[in-house]
Amino acid sequence: MNFGDTVSIKGCSLKSRHLETGSGCAAVDAVLGGSVPNTSTVIYDEVSSRAYADVLLRLASSEGLHEEHDILYVSSPLDEDDLMEKLPSRSVEGSSESKKAAPPDEYAPVKQIESSVSKGISKYDLATTVTPETRAASSTKIYRYPSTVDVPFSYQGLTNILKELLNRPEYAKSKGPRPPNSPKPRLLRVIIRGLGSPLWEDAETVRQFIVRLPHIMRHAYAVLFASTNTRAMSEESSRQLETIADAFFRLESMNEEEKKMYDKAHGYWRIIRLPRLISLAPTPPPSTDLSFELHRRSFDIKILHLPPALGDEETDKKMMWNTVRTVGKRLLERSIDGPAKCMRPLSTSSAHPSMEGPSSDLPSSSSPPFRDSFELPSSFDFRVWFPMHMSVQLKAMEGKLRTVDLILEVHDARIPISGRNPLLARQFSAARPHILVMNKMDLIDMGKYRRPIEEYYADHGAPRIVWTDCKRRLSKAIVDLRECMIDALRSEPRFNRTTKTEYQVMVIGIPNVGKSSLINSLRSTNLGIKKSAVTEGARPGVTIRVQNRVRILDRPPIYVLDTPGVLPPRHKSVDEAMKLALCDLVLESATEPRIVADYLLYWMNRTGDYSYTRHLGLPSEPVDDIDALLKRICARHEMRVKRMIPGEGYQERWDTDKAVKMFIALFRSAKLRDHCLDKELLLPYL
Repeated sequence: MNFGDTVSIKGCSLKSRHLETGSGCAAVDAVLGGSVPNTSTVIYDEVSSRAYADVLLRLASSEGLHEEHDILYVSSPLDEDDLMEKLPSRSVEGSSESKKAAPPDEYAPVKQIESSVSKGISKYDLATTVTPETRAASSTKIYRYPSTVDVPFSYQGLTNILKELLNRPEYAKSKGPRPPNSPKPRLLRVIIRGLGSPLWEDAETVRQFIVRLPHIMRHAYAVLFASTNTRAMSEESSRQLETIADAFFRLESMNEEEKKMYDKAHGYWRIIRLPRLISLAPTPPPSTDLSFELHRRSFDIKILHLPPALGDEETDKKMMWNTVRTVGKRLLERSIDGPAKCMRPLSTSSAHPSMEGPSSDLPSSSSPPFRDSFELPSSFDFRVWFPMHMSVQLKAMEGKLRTVDLILEVHDARIPISGRNPLLARQFSAARPHILVMNKMDLIDMGKYRRPIEEYYADHGAPRIVWTDCKRRLSKAIVDLRECMIDALRSEPRFNRTTKTEYQVMVIGIPNVGKSSLINSLRSTNLGIKKSAVTEGARPGVTIRVQNRVRILDRPPIYVLDTPGVLPPRHKSVDEAMKLALCDLVLESATEPRIVADYLLYWMNRTGDYSYTRHLGLPSEPVDDIDALLKRICARHEMRVKRMIPGEGYQERWDTDKAVKMFIALFRSAKLRDHCLDKELLLPYL
């Protein structure tokens, strides 16, 4: 019923032999995969406001007017404003506002981060309305329900109107060749305002109407856009609407505090359901971490959290040569005691003896050459992953610094050097007594890396280091941290809070290193309270604002402030950013898992660790091509998935997504021989 109908309708296009049209909003089209499939039901669920869904319905209606689609407008007679009266006009491309003279190269601004899913494109201008001349020139027919105030506003009446209209020859699909005298096919846009509201006379029959809707729509040239508020509906009705709708979006407005954090955003754009009319699975959206903004001229959807950007080339070169000088100096000093120490290769021979694998892990002499550097695909847009709440909360943290007596800086032990935010080190660690907490110590070889890491930070002004594993809440590690905190607090004068009897500690670090887990562990061990005081999560971004202080000790009284993880606005290299993604310190929606898996393969081959072939059960030699590795994993573990191929039906394909997760899990679950990603940076101290 949806395929093979190749009629030509203005304002529609064909994709996989299926008719598609626009929603009127370029951002919504981008989330939908480019356009709205014919017979789709698109629901905008606005649960805490009434200002935004109407805008989207106006844009969908304006698209119909300009593309000469017919419109059925459904609204309660009690609604004072008529959406059809003030439809936005089409945006003028190349207007004077968009044609600003480009500045000279020497004054060229820094490239801005484009977080809009529509790349800033807007089809229609909300600030201007359609002129009477445009309305008169359009062949669009606008039907209304109820047509008069005497007609009851009911679901049964709307069902009858839909059946009557969609059975007309211009809207109904033809089972065979269209008769020569039949009217030209046209698209009907159904705009329903307030679906499920109590204003319907037979509001209790909304569930029956929802069930009938797909059957009515599937045999016609029509798309439906509706606004609703599921909080005003029963739980059964709202769940049924989410299930039957082809596309379901929830608009959650932000409170004033959240608006301050996210600057211009007005609310969260939640994707509940995407169309599956032309394929087994929906088109993946640009991201699932979205917000929406209503501007004077446009409605836009933006990505809240973006991937990290690379530093400029000159800065990278300077840092590289500084690192080379430092490493060379350390190697020269070590060579005085014994040249053999500084000449050993970073390969399987340098691994801890207890973690050595069998000889089958070693490549043969015929193995292909491995990459010397990691390069991102040209299609991958590696932009700043520095959401607005980080910038806002960083200022809030600075404002609390006056009342803080001690800084606890938490790190992931797998990236002890590259995982440190230099911004936090400059602005916080240098201003107050400081303790560096290396969390997740169970994921690295402590016998091999503890001393080099402590020596490195002793050389860089951080002599106090405590090792913890907050996941298992080891009592000894927490007690050691407590004693170190008390010693640091009592040994340093605090001129900022001479009249206070209690101490206040701030916990800082990048996302998902275990700051909240550390606070709960301190509270549980010291006070015996098992209930968590702050929310934990095995993903970045759980804590997004500075929390209330938590009491962790009675004698002396010590309180702790939990803070959100803050990443540096710019990363100096691809390796630095990819290490964060590999350690799951960046939201998965901001990265591509396949790219992360490719970096893991590159890193293991570069450091001479070929144990992944044994863990994955691969009898073949190590490879340097991620696609070849994923195919071998799929073949070895029979990872197959059935996909709908247009024109071919269901076909079996390798499930490479599952293979990617399996490969990355080797690192994140600590199954490999070595999990310290900064081993090359620690080479002078090994």
